[in-house]
Amino acid sequence: MDYLDNVVCLDLREQREAVETLVYLAQKEILESKENEDSRELQDHLGLLVKLVALEIQDHLAQLEKQEPLA
Repeated sequence: MDYLDNVVCLDLREQREAVETLVYLAQKEILESKENEDSRELQDHLGLLVKLVALEIQDHLAQLEKQEPLA
């Protein structure tokens, strides 16, 4: 009976390890997906910020040109 108990315990341990591995891989995939989503979102925000700064600079340059016309 000890041999059978050992086989059952070994099978249960292997099954538990397999499940733990699958859970780990699923969590890793979810985290990577979230990181990619966050990265895209940050890039979108950065793009909008760059556009806003460019508009501010253009506006400032236009005001300077009105104040001091060249030649």
